[in-house]
Amino acid sequence: MANPGCFYVVSGKLDPSKISIFTILGLCVSSGVGYLYSAITIVNPLIYINFILLGGVVYLLVKLTALVCTLGHSRNKYANVFIGLLMSLMAWYSNWVTIYSNAELSYFPSFFNFKAIFEFMYEYSLSNQVSIGYRTLDHRLQLGSLLLIILYFIEFIIFFTSGLLPVQIPYFNEKCKKNYKSKTIVIRDIHKFNLMFGKASKGHFGFIGTLYWTTNPKFEKKEAGRSVIVIKFHYLQEYPDDSIIDVYNARLEYNERFEYVDYKIEGEVIKGMYVDIETNEVFASNIRAERTEENENYSYPTVFECFEPVVDTPKKEKEIEEIVEMEIDEETRTLILNMQKTEAIAYCVEKLKLSLKDAKLMVKKVFSQVQS
Repeated sequence: MANPGCFYVVSGKLDPSKISIFTILGLCVSSGVGYLYSAITIVNPLIYINFILLGGVVYLLVKLTALVCTLGHSRNKYANVFIGLLMSLMAWYSNWVTIYSNAELSYFPSFFNFKAIFEFMYEYSLSNQVSIGYRTLDHRLQLGSLLLIILYFIEFIIFFTSGLLPVQIPYFNEKCKKNYKSKTIVIRDIHKFNLMFGKASKGHFGFIGTLYWTTNPKFEKKEAGRSVIVIKFHYLQEYPDDSIIDVYNARLEYNERFEYVDYKIEGEVIKGMYVDIETNEVFASNIRAERTEENENYSYPTVFECFEPVVDTPKKEKEIEEIVEMEIDEETRTLILNMQKTEAIAYCVEKLKLSLKDAKLMVKKVFSQVQS
């Protein structure tokens, strides 16, 4: 169990086998991105559009790198940068292979002909030139091959730099080796939030349960310019007491082109802070229902009830009887009884190595025996 108020720290670890598999898959995709980029630029005579297209390719490569690092469970920033460089250089090389194969051989036989590809780059740059204009070739301004070489060099720098851009990957739990899931809420009453936040202890955000918030906000046009609080809650079903919170200051902005209002994050209040079990219960309820003026009496279920509710059925009672047959010493029983139910379930999962389902049944049986 993480201590509330402490901050998440990236471990720097990675899974060599998993990251290798996803890197290979990512390289295949990035080569396809390079192929499409080249195929479009070959038929498109407007160099201005080509540079806009290049910006789109860079965006795709950054997203691809983030996806590879996320699925490959890489928490090492140096490994992530290396993977990003591999993706970008593969796309750049695939671009030239496509140009070469268009003039010489087909794509796949050309791909591993490295010497011929690099010789072709040099000769192609010298034998071609760039021109500016939109009419016939005779009326265009011919700028020579030197400018074309400079443009190709700039293109390479852009590809290379895209691999150095930082990638956003989810929080990772080292206990269960999984990425956190995330949920975002928006709080409009920024004044009340700041007032209660200033009085709260670190990691204790249970007061949010008294505020109005929404998970799928539909802002009105008249709200543009208004300040709001955006909270991102990161959770895992297996370890609900290891949940993490991010808090941001944001402002509502109206998009005239698409005619909608959305928030734009302006500043970071808290990043990567572990929260207490009470806060966890409030946010877990938010995954199913939001607290509004019409729904202000909503009763928050515990985080476990929200994720996986226990229903009293004959089948469940049979399962409880099977669980209770497990040996449990008096000391452990006393510990469970002295805890809140959610804390007791977390204890059974972590210390007794029970599944979440069995832990809930165990705690329910222990408490029911006391009540009886």
